Amino acid sequence: MKFTDGFWEIKPEFTPYYASQIRDFHIERELESNSVTLYCPFKRVVAIFVLSIVILLFFGGIGITKLAGLYQVTPPKITSETKMTTDEIKGYMTLQEVSQVFNIDLNELYKKLNIPDTIPKETKLKEVKNYVPDFEVEQVREILK
Repeated sequence: MKFTDGFWEIKPEFTPYYASQIRDFHIERELESNSVTLYCPFKRVVAIFVLSIVILLFFGGIGITKLAGLYQVTPPKITSETKMTTDEIKGYMTLQEVSQVFNIDLNELYKKLNIPDTIPKETKLKEVKNYVPDFEVEQVREILK
């Protein structure tokens, strides 16, 4: 089949599509002949299109989880009804929250943890080391076990 008119011009009934980039390739090695097959799209994928799809998928996922009620940035509020084990004590919890969850009087908690009672009850466990240099959250887990 001839696509040219004999003078390097494309025949009017044909519309050529030229490759813009190589998407994939396949190498075939045989005893008699070797061949390389190139898979080339004739239209370029625009980077802004790919970027917009990625952004849509990312924020779409967040939106769907928000609508489903599964999206949560901060942990739930800790109350006296909250059930947890000592292994679940986290650095973001305050001294007052630890006291509430484990039904320990706040003054008794200060004594058990061997920290001064001048530390405010709203202080997060991870910030207690600003008042007591060697304090670690892991110590709270071990002491309250």
